Amino acid sequence: MAYLYRNRKAAFTELRDELKLTSGNLQSHGDKLRAAGLIEMNRVLVGIFEVHWRITPAGDAAFERYFQQMRALLDRIAPRKD
Repeated sequence: MAYLYRNRKAAFTELRDELKLTSGNLQSHGDKLRAAGLIEMNRVLVGIFEVHWRITPAGDAAFERYFQQMRALLDRIAPRKD
């Protein structure tokens, strides 16, 4: 989600290679994210067919909420600078 949040969209092979995941592992995660409405997957013809993933507006909102929750957690557990 962080990769798609930052880049907005990416080819399946780009995600697989950048995240150092197996194709099966990435597809499994992607299927769950798509079912939740957080990403879209589309086949695109670019010489050959590629599957492109794109973050949805719901995915943006979910990632931003997650990021704020993580920031709040880190703020609570960070050592105090007294």
